[in-house]
Amino acid sequence: MDQANTLRNLLGTKGWPIVPVMGDMNRDDASLLAAFMVDAAAEEGNGGAVVDCARYGLVHQLKLKMRYDLSNCLNGDLPPEAVALGWGDRRVCLPSNRGLELLACTPLYRQRLLHALSGLLNACDEVYVTLPFSHVEVACELSTQAPHWLWIVEPNSHSVTQCYKAMRHAALRCGKIAQRVLVARVKTASEADNVFAELEHATRHFFSGALEYAGQLSGPQVALALRARTRIETQLVSQHC
Repeated sequence: MDQANTLRNLLGTKGWPIVPVMGDMNRDDASLLAAFMVDAAAEEGNGGAVVDCARYGLVHQLKLKMRYDLSNCLNGDLPPEAVALGWGDRRVCLPSNRGLELLACTPLYRQRLLHALSGLLNACDEVYVTLPFSHVEVACELSTQAPHWLWIVEPNSHSVTQCYKAMRHAALRCGKIAQRVLVARVKTASEADNVFAELEHATRHFFSGALEYAGQLSGPQVALALRARTRIETQLVSQHC
């Protein structure tokens, strides 16, 4: 039994599959996609949280009044309620730019994150964590039980290369999890298609299944499409059980 499950048993809390949204943390793309996913969950009667490790992210995009960082909670200085910011009913953001380094530091801080989430979320809520490609190991530690991972890549050699390196690392521990790729900041659909084709070709032997092309990151409708796809997969699994 891993450390996260052990902690959840001790606390008597439900464990949430934490879905990583991997991308460039100098952009807001990963943060917005995570927020779109939580918005869609809330529209369905659930809700969720975004552990946002971007430099500005949702605080900037949604004009939230940031008071503290997740690091204040992980260090034991403040309760999670003091750090959490809401942008709607059952929608919570935990600004975590400084907290990212603590999450990368030791399992203790990742356990404290689970403890913090237990006080903020309901049983059916969802959790997304935005992470830079360079911190893929944190994603591996937090997200081995995720139903899928989300990757956001841009049409330039630096982004594709960094995404490739992170995928190669993730495949060693999470290679059986579905990997969904979105392409951001493109001018045409063919440009997005070409970026995905390049990445898919470079990583085709890494994962047990092929990368899933989720299209362009173009707005909230992306979250609806991703959730519809997840529901179809769940139904297919149920039919074969």
